[in-house]
Amino acid sequence: MNDEQNIPAATTFGQFLQMLEDGELHEDLSNKLLQINETLNQHFQDYGGKPKAQLDLSIKFSLERGAFTIEPSFKTKLPEAPRGKTVAWSTKDHRFTPANPAQLNMFGVREVGGGTSEVKQL
Repeated sequence: MNDEQNIPAATTFGQFLQMLEDGELHEDLSNKLLQINETLNQHFQDYGGKPKAQLDLSIKFSLERGAFTIEPSFKTKLPEAPRGKTVAWSTKDHRFTPANPAQLNMFGVREVGGGTSEVKQL
């Protein structure tokens, strides 16, 4: 009988993934999947559209003296809340301003001359 038949070994990628970090990676990825699902649903409910997420899994392998070192890592990219936009112009001294310097300001603070008209009382 072959001794290798009695050694537990991963035969599928799923089993291999569960083996890494004594199962902690698999648990973390499973929790991350739940977070992605929840975040996408909440983002759709709040903002509509077609929210997207991304999960990147990286596994580095090295072999030294017959033993593998396996270093898994992952990162996620979740949708962010949309931000507002601002329209601005440039002043002559290169500062941003919300007012168009080339346009007459009809609604800003203006000086009103003192009239000689009589104040009426009701």
